[in-house]
Amino acid sequence: EICSSSLRNFQNQLVSRQFSENQLAFHQFSEIELTFHQFSENQLVLHQFFQNQLAFHQILEICSTSVRNFQNQLASRQFSENQFVLHQFFENQLVFHQILEICSTSLRNFQNQSVI
Repeated sequence: EICSSSLRNFQNQLVSRQFSENQLAFHQFSEIELTFHQFSENQLVLHQFFQNQLAFHQILEICSTSVRNFQNQLASRQFSENQFVLHQFFENQLVFHQILEICSTSLRNFQNQSVI
């Protein structure tokens, strides 16, 4: 009876120890599973970060293109204004030459009248 009781106690201790070891192993497995889940979430966050970085570069490219287009429009407008001013300058030059011609003719006429 004593031996039988001692054997049962020993077996119970073994089962209890095995149960504790199994609980520890299950706890470690749960921690590994949690770590893997966190790793997967981190991978997703990293993927989203790279997608956001790509979108940001695309937005920068669009803004840069818009600025260049605006600068080109300004340059085009300035060029048109300069062409208009240049055209007016040549028209004024032509008028000036016509005025000089009229003055020159008037002066000749006056000199011819004085001679007569």
